[in-house]
Amino acid sequence: MYCVVFAMIVAFKVPVATNAMANGRWWVQTDSLEKLAGMVDTAFLVCAAIIPMMKASYLVYLRSDDLDVVRLAPSVASTA
Repeated sequence: MYCVVFAMIVAFKVPVATNAMANGRWWVQTDSLEKLAGMVDTAFLVCAAIIPMMKASYLVYLRSDDLDVVRLAPSVASTA
């Protein structure tokens, strides 16, 4: 469900932001569109920054026993 909502938000933001950066070349930025774009911007912030941080915090602090630990170590390149 999260991916569908986030994809819909991005699908709205890309053409609207492109039109705004092109000084309204394709359609006029009305007041109602600006208000809707502001709400979608807030939803984008929630979906792109807040929800992933909350999910990561939940997994680390409450479900850490279900997480696998991955350790990265540098390797020495062979000279062949």
